Amino acid sequence: MTRELLIIADLVHAYPRIPGLARYLPACGWRPTIVCPPGRALGPDELGPATSVVQVPHAPMLGSLKARLGVDATAGLRAHLRNRSRSSASSILVDRLLGVVGEVVNYPDGHRRWLTPVVRTIEPLLEQGRVSAVLSSSSPVTCHVIASTLRRRYPFTWVADLRDLWSQNHNYGYSALRRRIDRRLEVRTLRSADALITASEPWADRLRELHVNKRILSIPNGFDPAQLVNRVQERSSCFTIAYTGNIYPGKQDPRPFFMALKKLLDQRVMNRGAISVRFFTPRSEWLDRQIIAAGLGDSVSQDGTVPHSVALERQRSADVLLLLNWEDPKEKGTYPLKVFEYLAAKRPIIAIGGSGDDIVSGLLNETRAGRTCTDAASAFDYLSELGKEFRLTGGVQSNAIESKVRAYGYDRMTERFADVLKAAGVGRTISA
Repeated sequence: MTRELLIIADLVHAYPRIPGLARYLPACGWRPTIVCPPGRALGPDELGPATSVVQVPHAPMLGSLKARLGVDATAGLRAHLRNRSRSSASSILVDRLLGVVGEVVNYPDGHRRWLTPVVRTIEPLLEQGRVSAVLSSSSPVTCHVIASTLRRRYPFTWVADLRDLWSQNHNYGYSALRRRIDRRLEVRTLRSADALITASEPWADRLRELHVNKRILSIPNGFDPAQLVNRVQERSSCFTIAYTGNIYPGKQDPRPFFMALKKLLDQRVMNRGAISVRFFTPRSEWLDRQIIAAGLGDSVSQDGTVPHSVALERQRSADVLLLLNWEDPKEKGTYPLKVFEYLAAKRPIIAIGGSGDDIVSGLLNETRAGRTCTDAASAFDYLSELGKEFRLTGGVQSNAIESKVRAYGYDRMTERFADVLKAAGVGRTISA
């Protein structure tokens, strides 16, 4: 017997968690149908051959304004207008004005116009009695509003997946008043959900404070086990450290890494011509300034963004992978998505910053896949160990415990999602 699972998500934001789940759901007895906005075309290789995709168009709240200003629909309006400002004062004013506009227009988020067309699309499926359960995944939180709206009309098992928290979000961008309004909407919306899932245990603890007597579990992100391939260690003359993905100024800080790297070179643990640090991230002037200030212009480069497939290859071909932890002592529950890709790459990970007792540190300690360095001194010690190994052997070996790493494959994560759905009490089934 195979059950039908309807997934409401935006694949642009829900990648790779939702595609990773969809690919392995059939092995757990579920046939997934993803209802999403247009925007990210994924094929059977990423979603699995049994997954159906229903794209429902909508007009984003700020879409028409972006079109009038000639801004790419996927680009940030605030960043675009800030760049066009002629002074820092006008840039600050633009930020404040857009912040006020966003609080009003994007409530509960920029996808609110998506609600009506999606409800109309899903209702026939529910009326046919084919759907056993619904999984809504945010952001956008409109996905949960849609599921809540439908739940008032039809009986089905509903699990809400909060990949990022809603009103308790660690990167919340609105005012205290808007947060209070969001909190009330969150409680009201999720009241009828059979279970809530989020990406880390500290986040689950926060949800338990807000949603009393609700079944709440944490299931972290992961990686596609198909990416977990053995890397042939090739002897090289250059010790390569790679960073892939975005950097959030004020939230992540590479300076301790640069300080440790400079000391490594000054003390000749490694020669300047024998080390290369490459940032595959959107180019930024502030990062260039930090690199130059540390005297590392000949060893550190910004290579810009690359396609995801290329980023994965750069991870696998590097000797060491750099991770920048979240710099907030109150925020210990943030997993950067790339840490799971790094696990699959089987390269030693050096995580810079954080508190040392956050979930990233726990993950690295559990898997032995790398080390958290909360300051420049500990980063220097770890880089020295890795650099000396490279000089002696021409490469660096990963000491990760493979069985622990494999536990974070999406096949294992999907089994946990399936257990939550089963425990939530799935009723109807259809013949395979």
